[in-house]
Amino acid sequence: MRPALLIFLLLIEACAGSQPASQRVQLKSGGIVEYKVPNPLPSGTSCFGCGQASLGGIAAGADGNLWFVDPGQDKVGRITPSGAITEFDLPRSVGGPYGITAGPDGNIWLTTNALGQKRPDWILRIKPDGSATAFPAGTGIGLSGTGPEHITAGPDGNLWFTFWTNRIGRMTPAGALTEFPIPTADSAPRGIVSGPDGAVWFVESGFNRTAIARITTKGEVTEFPIGGTSLDQLQPTEIVTAPDGNLWFNQTHPSAPQGEVGRMTPNGAVTLFAFPKGGRPLGMAVGPDGNVWVTDPGGNTITRMTPKGDFRQFALPRRNAQPVGITAGKDGHLWFTEGGRIGNIGVRVPEAELSDRVVRFPSGAITRSVTITNSGEAALHISSASLVGVDHSQFAKVNDGCSARVIAVHATCRIGVTFDPEAGSGVRAARLAITDDATGSPQSVSLVAQLPSCRLPLFSITPSMSTGEFLSLPGGQIVADPNGGFATSGVVSRSEAQPVLKGTLPAVYDRAAGRWVPVGTGAISPDGSRYAYTDYSPRPNGAFTLHVVDIASGRDRALALATDSWSALAFTAEGIYAHKAYEGGGPGLWLIDPDSGAVRTIFTDSTVMAVSGQTAWIGTFNKSDPLPQPPGEGGGYNEVQGRDLKTSTVTTWLYRSGTNLGVIQASGAPILVSGYDSSGSYLWAVGAPGKADPIADPGNDADFAYASAFPAPPDGWWLGTLGGIYLWTPRTGAVLIADVDATPAGACA
Repeated sequence: MRPALLIFLLLIEACAGSQPASQRVQLKSGGIVEYKVPNPLPSGTSCFGCGQASLGGIAAGADGNLWFVDPGQDKVGRITPSGAITEFDLPRSVGGPYGITAGPDGNIWLTTNALGQKRPDWILRIKPDGSATAFPAGTGIGLSGTGPEHITAGPDGNLWFTFWTNRIGRMTPAGALTEFPIPTADSAPRGIVSGPDGAVWFVESGFNRTAIARITTKGEVTEFPIGGTSLDQLQPTEIVTAPDGNLWFNQTHPSAPQGEVGRMTPNGAVTLFAFPKGGRPLGMAVGPDGNVWVTDPGGNTITRMTPKGDFRQFALPRRNAQPVGITAGKDGHLWFTEGGRIGNIGVRVPEAELSDRVVRFPSGAITRSVTITNSGEAALHISSASLVGVDHSQFAKVNDGCSARVIAVHATCRIGVTFDPEAGSGVRAARLAITDDATGSPQSVSLVAQLPSCRLPLFSITPSMSTGEFLSLPGGQIVADPNGGFATSGVVSRSEAQPVLKGTLPAVYDRAAGRWVPVGTGAISPDGSRYAYTDYSPRPNGAFTLHVVDIASGRDRALALATDSWSALAFTAEGIYAHKAYEGGGPGLWLIDPDSGAVRTIFTDSTVMAVSGQTAWIGTFNKSDPLPQPPGEGGGYNEVQGRDLKTSTVTTWLYRSGTNLGVIQASGAPILVSGYDSSGSYLWAVGAPGKADPIADPGNDADFAYASAFPAPPDGWWLGTLGGIYLWTPRTGAVLIADVDATPAGACA
């Protein structure tokens, strides 16, 4: 396996050597509870050696705690059953951690991988106090190292692990290593487990051939091919031994609509169980209930499978959480990792199904009801339902039939809420916070009154379609626009409506022209008749092409510019402001005539992130910062400046020590600035120099740092996140308006 390919696999997969849980463990019920690790990556992302928390495998330690690897920061961590997290730095010489298991000696054991960086690979023994002892992981191939991956405690009291260099390793608790070759070349061994028959079993995930293999404690290997070709790669990565006496393994199967979980008897008979479309089973563990539990990053679920192959899926509280490793804890829960978080789930799960996540109130007096249904398989314990938020005093609970109650499976309860219409004009917002033992507690219901009577354009991109739609604010209905569809080829998209408009998605709605325009906010001319877009299609000279399109006719002109990586920032009355950007902005700002293509240099001494009105928004690094830059790849800016395009006066608008900042939207007021530091990611609305309001939703921990946005005059923003569509104003903060995954794409009218 090539080192580059290994890096890719390390970023998306992790392992946990899993053993059947003791039947003496007391089974626990309860929904998913999550704990954030310090310095986490944003939800849905992962990395290897990037300096931020990006978790992999997890294992239950003999000390009753859960232990996990953090390859993003080269750490190993420990979390107690109550959620207290401690991380320990690994020796700098050992590379990044990967596989993890509880050893037969009461310690935790890891594999580490230097990814061929002229450093040896190691097997690490971690004591309960976090101290590490490193043992060499054998002889590598050239500069590529040995590539140790998954690890498990064997039936003989030793540690067994896989090498991507086509070997199986056995190490005594004292560190003595023996290596056994695998008969088939380039077999790519991955997951490994102690089998039901006194042998050790592992998966072979070679691109041209896939197998489940058995190795005796003496090193004799037997392989059971299970199919797969270079054009139909099965890519198994995990294997566990279940109480039914069989081996269970996953197949991520990237060429198929979904992956599978397989069951193999010790004599090699295989039965496959397909996941729902889009599912990609990854981490595996045997629970204290005797079932097999699986993380599914494709379906964003934790899945429970019975010995017969029947399964039930439990949705994670955050979208695109990307769960990875999973193990059975000694506390009766299943514990799993997901990016920068650790979660647990009971073996029987109550589920709080809300009738609405958003409840709207018209201007008149009216009572709305929220119904909570326990759609799970265990009793739902609701402790309280409270009104919170900036305008909570203008709402009132009536007929609370849920607080301090136990809701049986399939039973319901209701809470009535009223709004006082005498509270004044304008949007009023609060939340109903419901504390229970289901996933995502406290459940949050957005209460919104007196929304304007208008339709908000949204743009939705899914694997099957890209289309514009309209959200009715008073009623909450979403209607797709039959003229809003787009088809994409490469990086350029084309409208299905005539005349054809080309550009890049997501599109915005141009009310002046009555068309969906495939370009970002700010790239439409002030009169709404034209727009500018950059064609980022790769060219031999590395240049990008800047286009100007007439909306009424669809006439598309490529401007004759000097070869460079041009990228449009704003289409203004003066012309098109552009910079030269590839994977980030370079220094300089230019003004381009949209008719002649004539280029005028504005300045070349600063990096421009955005242009709005007569201001260029600049990213710079303030060297007086006493804190180091946050970990991550590439350089960064801890200060945002506004540069007047007429006077060249420069004013500092936002400075954050130890933070990497970037302007994500400047077409409205205030501007939006995202950033991250060693503690997390943030979004600010910056309305004046030094005046920055943080944007966050305390109801569901939504990540706004990478939100899409469109201005909501006079001083607000429509925001699109994985948690839904929000309206932010300085008075109300972020208010959930619609439970939909889309991009705000125009003015509400």
